[in-house]
Amino acid sequence: MTATVDLSARQGLRQRRVAAAAAFAALVLLVAAALVAATEDIGAQAALAGYLDRAEGRMLGSWILAVLAGLAWLSLAVAVRQMLPRGGGRDLFVVAAASGQAAAWAGVSLGTAAAVPDAHQIPLPVFNAFGEAAHLAGAAGTAAIGLALLGMAAAVRSAPGPLPGWFGWLTAGVGVLLIPASVAGPVSLPVTWLWLLVLGTLLLRRPPLVVGRAESADSYVPA
Repeated sequence: MTATVDLSARQGLRQRRVAAAAAFAALVLLVAAALVAATEDIGAQAALAGYLDRAEGRMLGSWILAVLAGLAWLSLAVAVRQMLPRGGGRDLFVVAAASGQAAAWAGVSLGTAAAVPDAHQIPLPVFNAFGEAAHLAGAAGTAAIGLALLGMAAAVRSAPGPLPGWFGWLTAGVGVLLIPASVAGPVSLPVTWLWLLVLGTLLLRRPPLVVGRAESADSYVPA
């Protein structure tokens, strides 16, 4: 029985570390992508080509970082799924997280389309249309992540597991906030970063072991 408890505890701790690493990777990459992203308002056709020449490297760099952040998010979703109890909340979390990252990838790709050297002579109205489409796709992705967090919150609160109950309520609040704030980057970005930081920190903490019982404090059963 002791060997079974030790094995379960080690497996739970390993899953927590993998999920924490994915959370911190997503956090660092998202912050880096936001810092690298080129943000200039272009109001005239004559200035557009020069802007694209200057910002081409930053736009491509931001796209690469955003794609890597999306992969880290998907890794996080897979790792956290193993910790959540079976049910609709867990399923909603996985499906909505994957959909949100697909929309986010579409958004960053649309926003970077004009960075290709052959596209630097793109008309300003077309450039603005691509930018608006990128913004809307990114907003849809953020709203989907908010929905995913609502599913995760429901799963966390439904049964004891490696995450405390208060984190379920925090996650629900962040999910509710992200859905209407998805079009406002200055709001949705720091809220998402803070949530990832809290999640990663919680997962790095070693759960207390309950002596004399056949299961560890991580009483969830990995699926």
